[in-house]
Amino acid sequence: MDKLYDSDTQTGVVRVGNKYVDHLKASFALIKNINKHPVIVKSIKTSGALSKINNKQTKNNNKKQKNTKKS
Repeated sequence: MDKLYDSDTQTGVVRVGNKYVDHLKASFALIKNINKHPVIVKSIKTSGALSKINNKQTKNNNKKQKNTKKS
């Protein structure tokens, strides 16, 4: 896997065991600030395999880059 965070889209991947997915999502709701900057952290997708998430994330980023170049 190349990278787990894309600063352009401000999306990333968090790896956690399947027993703790609900705990992680609950902890996202408690995050209000990062380095004194207000943030909203939310779960977009869950998957049983990191490779599936990485492939989808790469495809989505490629689509966004193509749309940006057309403008």
